[in-house]
This record gives sequence, structure tokens and C-alpha cells, in this order.
Amino acid sequence: MKAANISLESSPTSETSNPPSIAGIPQKIEKRTNEIHLVLQGKGGVGKSFVATLLAEYFQDKFTDLRCYDTDPVNPTFSSYKAFGAKRMPIVVDGKLNEPAFDELLLELMDPGVSAVVDSGSTTFVALMRYLERQDAFKNLAKLGKQVVVHSIVVGGDAMAETAAGFARVVDTTPESTRIVLWLNQYRAPVALNGVPFTESDGYKAVQARVSSVIDMPESWGDLFDRDIQEMRQLRMSFNEAITGESRPGIGTPFNILQRQRFTLVQRDYFDKLWSFKV
Repeated sequence: MKAANISLESSPTSETSNPPSIAGIPQKIEKRTNEIHLVLQGKGGVGKSFVATLLAEYFQDKFTDLRCYDTDPVNPTFSSYKAFGAKRMPIVVDGKLNEPAFDELLLELMDPGVSAVVDSGSTTFVALMRYLERQDAFKNLAKLGKQVVVHSIVVGGDAMAETAAGFARVVDTTPESTRIVLWLNQYRAPVALNGVPFTESDGYKAVQARVSSVIDMPESWGDLFDRDIQEMRQLRMSFNEAITGESRPGIGTPFNILQRQRFTLVQRDYFDKLWSFKV
């Protein structure tokens, strides 16, 4: 059944895309530039592409020149979202490194004024990290005036140890100039070991000074929220597309007003976190 054409009371990003007003006067956002956001984790199925799409949507109105890249040769989810125009980079072909593609990606990231969101696949994580180390890419990007931000995800449950190791690898191989944002994905289980939250563990405390922000991904928003978000992602729609029908002229959104309101609440929560942590 076609969704009723009812407008929500507020736009999906009205409270999250703009800074607070001063004396009732909205403050102008100055467009940002030269930021490289890498989503890095060696374990598949932990929410990398979800984080990449969140970042791409959040940054769309904040950067002067935003480019998106998908380096996953097996599950190129990020590039299947038309809203972000992510370019596929075949850095691994038939299980072998494609070094010219690595070079192409790095050269594009070095372009003056360019900002980017890069989604890495679990199968390319080790190869990409080795290439970045060998090329001294983080330091070279910093020398060109680029602020590099690495987003790493740690999940609860059986995959916690493996994702914690991936996070440790990121910390160990990036210079001090690189900002690290830790995402705690509690969808499967709390991110804790023997009842001790990951952020209170000795291992995390040893590297805590390197982490600029910690963003919680809740265990569940509720059955209806989870069902709707899963459907939205299966349709490869951004939050804005699901809420407003943006980029779908003549088609609009397939979701009803209650579903769109749920999307608005989830989007606002994540965008508020990104804003408050100055990501």
C-alpha cells in the first residue's frame, strides 16, 4: 500500500545539521575541507558499511568536496547506495594486491581540498593497513594538510576479541596526528568481557589517550525500529531518502509516516552524537 503523503513536523536533519543558535540567530556553518575518514576493521559483518553510510550522509552538507570510496571486493555495500556515489576501488583482485589501485586511491585522497569517506572490506583490511604503513600514508596526508580520522568498530559477543584486536592494530599503526573514533556496536551483545565494559578494560585504558571519541551503537531501538532500518538498508536507501523520498522523483518513499518518524529519531540520535563529539 502506498504511504500517505503526510509531512513530518520537522525535517530529518533540522536539529542535527546546524549548530546551536545564539540569541535566536542561527549560526552559519563554514564548509569543512581536507578530511579523510577511514572505516577500518578486519572482521566482516560488524557494521562498517552502516557507519560509512552514516558518515557520508552526515558530511554531505558539511564538506566542500566530499568523495566516497568502497574498497570491499566481496561485499561492496557502500557503493550500492546511489545517494553517496561511492567509487569502487579494486585494491584486491582474485585474492592478490592490486597496487596500482592502491596508488590511485591514495593519489585521489591527496588532491587539494578533497575530503573523503573510505569503507574498507574485511578481506582488504590487512592489505590496506600494510600499504598505508609502507607508503607512510598517514604522515604524508598530514603533511598535505589532511586531517585523517580512523573509525574502528568493536562488537560484543563472540567477535569481541577479534574486533578488539583490529582496533588495537589501528592504534598501533597510526601516528599521533591521526584521530581515532571508536564505535561500540552492541547489537549482538554488550561490548564487555566477564561483565567489564570494553572501555574499562586495562587494554583500552592503555590506549585511551589516542581515542578522540567513543560512539555507542545501541543494542536495539526496538523491534519496529530494527525491522524498518533493515528494510531501509535492503533497499539501499539513505535516511534522508527513506524520510523524504529525496533523489526518487516520481517514486518518493515507500515508508509510512510512523516509519519515517522512527528513521528521523535514529538519524537525529547518531547525527547529534557526531556533532557533539565534533566528528
